[in-house]
Amino acid sequence: MEDNGIRPVAASPSAQACIWDVDLTGPTALVVGSEDQGLTEEWLNQDILAVSLPMKGVSDSLNVSVAAAVLLFEAARQRR
Repeated sequence: MEDNGIRPVAASPSAQACIWDVDLTGPTALVVGSEDQGLTEEWLNQDILAVSLPMKGVSDSLNVSVAAAVLLFEAARQRR
C-alpha cells in the first residue's frame, strides 16, 4: 500500500494514538479487524500506525461496522 502512496491506519483498542489526533486527510486505508478477535498480529506487528477510538466506560470494542463508520466519519470530517 505504501508503495502506492497509501498510508494504512489500523484500528486497535490498545493503540496509543487516538483517531482524533491523527491526520487522515491524505490517501489512507483504514484497517479494521473482526469483532471477536480484532486485527491479526501480522497487521499489528508491521510498521503501521495503530489508532484507537475514544470510548467512555468499560467497553473495549465496538461492532466492526460501527467502528468502521466512526473511522470513515472522522476521515470525512477532516477532509471537509
